[in-house]
Amino acid sequence: MVLQYNLITLTSENMGIGKDNQLPFDLPTIVEYCEKFCAQTEDKNKKNLMIFGRNTWDGLKENEKPCFGIINFVLTSRDDLDVSKYPDVYVFHSWKEINDKLIDPEFKKTYETIWIGGGPELYEYAQKSEHFFRAYVMKVKKFYESDTFFPKLVDNVKRIDDERLPKGIQFDDGVEWEFEAWENTNLPKN
Repeated sequence: MVLQYNLITLTSENMGIGKDNQLPFDLPTIVEYCEKFCAQTEDKNKKNLMIFGRNTWDGLKENEKPCFGIINFVLTSRDDLDVSKYPDVYVFHSWKEINDKLIDPEFKKTYETIWIGGGPELYEYAQKSEHFFRAYVMKVKKFYESDTFFPKLVDNVKRIDDERLPKGIQFDDGVEWEFEAWENTNLPKN
């Protein structure tokens, strides 16, 4: 099994992904759609996996932890994160630790898709790594004040159609949004 990182993000028109460690907009229908999309598996005996940076994890509301039906990884440089009350949540201090867990033969049997859920440093690292596969960008077509932004996609991506995504412009409470999928054009040949 080759590791494939799939980035997932909700952005505003100005590529904002956060304001004061929260989403810069309150659009529950869009957030719920994104959560359901990330939890979809082909093998019902497996779960998908989401990797968060510490700030992103801390920015989740208590009722959003852990992401329902998903194995949660949290990458942090600090030793003060206690996740013992949450099922399927693991804390790591390096990408090497994460990758070692992901390639563990027994653990590989438990998950299907690897999602990168932010923040910006994780998105940057993931899309520049040899494991970068796709970026799924749910873009709200409105500017929102933000202090955290999704990084520019690398040059070696092309927009693709993914049959699981709604086509074209969607609407939520009068706000337009679109789900874009981008694929790495430098994928290793098997």
